[in-house]
Amino acid sequence: MKKFIIKHITHPEKYNYFFYRWLVSIFYPDKQSVKLIGVFLWLYHQNSRMIEFTDMFMIDNTIYIYTQRPSFWIGKGGCTMDSLYDYLNKDKDGKKIHDYHIQIIEDLQSANRYKNITFTTMSENY
Repeated sequence: MKKFIIKHITHPEKYNYFFYRWLVSIFYPDKQSVKLIGVFLWLYHQNSRMIEFTDMFMIDNTIYIYTQRPSFWIGKGGCTMDSLYDYLNKDKDGKKIHDYHIQIIEDLQSANRYKNITFTTMSENY
């Protein structure tokens, strides 16, 4: 079941993201949501207001970030993603203490996405 959900949730252009996200919430309850606090702490310490996301969840040791702008999360040459990875997986001395993975899914179906496209089109045409 896990492979099926991951296959469909990581390809939102082909499948309905929100249905599979609902399945994740049923089969993988938010017991691991405490681990997501590390991502929020990293955002706070980075003092980054430009990095936005629509949804964030975790299946096993993989954190899935659903965002309209994946380039902000990746950063220049992957530096932002490396910084987040190090913050989640290493202690102060640089020793590896966890094995979390991060996967970014581009938001192609949310209401915010359609709203932004509509307002951009309207402003360009008038």
